[in-house]
Amino acid sequence: MAIEFNSIHTKDDLEHIGILSRIDSPNNPEECILLIHGSSGNFYGAMNLALIDRFGKAGYDVASFNTRGHDLISRYGERFYGNAFDILSECYYDIDAAIEFLVNQGYKKIHLYGHSMGAVKVVYYGAKHPNPNIISIISSSPVRLSYDYFMNHPDAVEEFTRCVNLAKEHIKNNEPNALMDVQFPMPHTFGAKAYLDKHGSEQYNMTLYAQEITNPTLLIAGTLETHPRLENCATDTHEIMKSSHKKNSVVIVEGADHAWTDMHDQHAKEILNWISNL
Repeated sequence: MAIEFNSIHTKDDLEHIGILSRIDSPNNPEECILLIHGSSGNFYGAMNLALIDRFGKAGYDVASFNTRGHDLISRYGERFYGNAFDILSECYYDIDAAIEFLVNQGYKKIHLYGHSMGAVKVVYYGAKHPNPNIISIISSSPVRLSYDYFMNHPDAVEEFTRCVNLAKEHIKNNEPNALMDVQFPMPHTFGAKAYLDKHGSEQYNMTLYAQEITNPTLLIAGTLETHPRLENCATDTHEIMKSSHKKNSVVIVEGADHAWTDMHDQHAKEILNWISNL
């Protein structure tokens, strides 16, 4: 296995670094798996490194690049990014750039994988920005982004309402990038605009648009993902798209948590089994 460090450039003039892992004898030299990290993650996060190792041993080249949502706060020139300021709809710039890089490397068949917030991004990308070089989508432990769902959830509504109102107050005061410490959907720091972008509407609620994807899609999650932002998200999304493609599938793994703690082997095995049957 050879690890190459590379950079990609987006159409809105950002540069992201990452790696391309090549094996000596891939199953198909034109096939590659592209990994998209989650909130505040990066290309070298534990999840991605675990998958690079296991997918490589199974015969696949694998790429992993930062997106504009990498780490909590990042800076490129005079522009601030990172998860605190991440606008989810802009993810297509990052994914487009990664795919263009891989196509230029000779890959024509790309499996697009995302974990957590990355799982939402790959579904959103597949539905709203279809790419002919993508042959499958894997959405692992997706998070639910739904204002209506949280406002009607007894375990979420109180803290969620406080966070939304605080963000709206910052917007009203012309402070879109004011940083907020929130407890929902998890203890984290968000810019006001970015918080409302993800949580203030139904724009990214996968259960409303996933059926638009034309690629075969795997949704995979664990039984221990019981937080309101995670519970039943994979199964609810599969329900609306199960008839969109005959290979669409959902797998719920007993005992798996959101980080797939001590279950990276099972995580990779389920994904590889599904890919092998496409």
